Amino acid sequence: MSQLTVREETAGIMRSRTPEQQVQFVVDVYGTLSPSRKISFLNALAEYYPEDSHEAATIRELVAGCKR
Repeated sequence: MSQLTVREETAGIMRSRTPEQQVQFVVDVYGTLSPSRKISFLNALAEYYPEDSHEAATIRELVAGCKR
């Protein structure tokens, strides 16, 4: 069995949870990641939302802040 990518795993988890559970998932996971993994996680998370959504824009701002 092949391993899921961060992108695939994140999208699957987000689809299967309520908005409140999604927020808790993000908070729980984000706090455990190294700086480089945080960027990968945020990029995967941003792909879950429509590109022109408020959520995706906020996530892109977070990624930019991590890269500084």
